[in-house]
This record gives sequence, structure tokens and C-alpha cells, in this order.
Amino acid sequence: AFQLQQLSVQRAAVPGQIVGVKINNAGSTYTGSPQVVFDGPGSNAAATITLGSNGQIAKVEMNNESAALGSGYYHASARIIDSEGNGVGAELQPIIGPVNGIGANVLDDLHCGSIMFTIKPDGDESETFITTNDFRQISLIKNPEEVDSDGVITASTGKALKYMRLKDTPAAGGFTRDRLIRGVSSNAGAYITDIDDSNIYYHQNEQTGFGQFVPGEIIDESDGTGRGTIDSATGNASLRSLVDAFSGEMLYIENRAAVTRTANQQEDIKVIITL
Repeated sequence: AFQLQQLSVQRAAVPGQIVGVKINNAGSTYTGSPQVVFDGPGSNAAATITLGSNGQIAKVEMNNESAALGSGYYHASARIIDSEGNGVGAELQPIIGPVNGIGANVLDDLHCGSIMFTIKPDGDESETFITTNDFRQISLIKNPEEVDSDGVITASTGKALKYMRLKDTPAAGGFTRDRLIRGVSSNAGAYITDIDDSNIYYHQNEQTGFGQFVPGEIIDESDGTGRGTIDSATGNASLRSLVDAFSGEMLYIENRAAVTRTANQQEDIKVIITL
């Protein structure tokens, strides 16, 4: 959908529009309703003059209609027609948009070689943003999908970690973040990233291996006292993520140092990419 919207903007771009007028000299003693005339190879550009004190040109605005920006003005000049013939000295300079039109190429429009993405997580975003991590990993992912679905994620926040739901025993009662857990039957290992009631959110790496936990098996903390049983009532749904880890297109990823803040403070995250 985004690509089609961008394509629509590009196709609608009009070359040689006059997007504004610079007042180089405000002149004086203009009266009535002086008019602006644009001379050049283009057509249909139209603007309105606002007079200030002593009949000076205070403001020149392009008319509201998009057609009033005209088209085909690859060069242009502007002159004032004062029907009462009292004004003198004003000098106006048309400002012409990009050669191919506004929207045809964002680099031409903005005259920049970098783009910045910014987001400000507010607190823990309803317990979906972990504020106690040892580091931050910032990613730009295009069109990630919900797990077990072909639908693109539409929620503004959500945990992307794998998690297991424990049976009967609240996870917070015996397990501790950052500790290693092992499945007694599968011998699968993982580190605890977060704990939410009876859910344990976890991550795996080369040290733990990427073994799969089994519904119904006992989970032990290798370096702690936590112990519980994975809920088998919902089958594999008790061992899942909210996000399909193999969906979407990874555009950018960066590991950063941890940000020390409380769960009710706001964090300002910025990513600047040079094109």
C-alpha cells in the first residue's frame, strides 16, 4: 500500500511549478489591489499580494488551488500591475520547485542526503517495552507479520520475544531475569528476558543453542531456584512469539548501550541514515 501511495505521488508531480515568491524589495505607495504577473515559458501561476504600511508589499502568497502553482516554469520573473499606478520600487523573485515537480524525487524536494527516524517510547508502553535490558537493539523492519497469520502487524507496540506459558506456577514467584533455563526433557536452553505473571519471555544464542522447548515439560533455572511446567493445554501456542520472526524485510539493525531509566520515563530514540 505504501509503495502504491508513493507511486501515486510521483505520477502526480507537476514539473515547473512556482511554489512561492521572495520579496527582494517591498517598494512603497502601492494602493488598491495590485496584481502579480508571472512571465516565462509556463502558465497558470497565480498569487495574491498583501499590502503593509506605507503601501509596501508585505506578503505574496500563491493562491490556494494547486493549479495556481502553474506548470512549465523552468525560468520565470514576476512583475506587479498596479491599476492605480501609485506604487514604485517593488522587486519580486519567483521560487520554482524541482525540475520534475514536487514529489517526483524526495531527495530533490528536501535537498538532503540523510533521513532520520525517531520514536519516543513512553514508559514501558503498557508493559511491551522492556526498560531493564542490558543493551538496546534498534531495528527497522518492513512489513512484519503476526505469528500464524499473513496479516501485517498493525498494533503500535508489542513484544517480539518468544515466550512460554507456565502451568499453575506464576513465573514471577520463582524465576529471575537474565538467568539460564533448561528444559528437563528437551535440554533446550534460553536466557530469561522478561517475566509477566505466568509467562516467561526468553531469547536464545550460540551459547544456549536453539533447541525447542516441549509443551508439558519441566523448566529449571540452571543457576537459580526457579522451576515450573510449560502449559500443555494450548499445545504449541504456549511456546510462541507475538511476531513471525521470519516475516518482513530487515532494513537496518544496530546494537546500542543500555539506557538507564525508570519504567515511567520517556526515551528518545533516533536513527539517522545517510543515503
